[in-house]
Amino acid sequence: MINITVRTIFGMDRAVGSKKVQRLTIDDGSRVKDVIEKLSLLYGDEIRDAIMESSNKPKQGISILVNGRNIFAYEGFAYELNDNDEMLILPPVGGG
Repeated sequence: MINITVRTIFGMDRAVGSKKVQRLTIDDGSRVKDVIEKLSLLYGDEIRDAIMESSNKPKQGISILVNGRNIFAYEGFAYELNDNDEMLILPPVGGG
């Protein structure tokens, strides 16, 4: 088992019980998609629906960083997590 920190900001925390920071224990070899599924089991489908299209592709503009690295520049939802990783989920951000 490994422990990770999941951070949600800019309104994404509403989909996870208003928790901006939480520690999760997950199985060795877990991937980002497994964490999203675990969050969905804990808090409902709103978090998964905010992140993923029904085709398991990321919604446009969503960003997920693991230790400061954008997972979509690597393996995407298949990005494997390690003990003490920090995952940040960001909604689409715009401004002017």
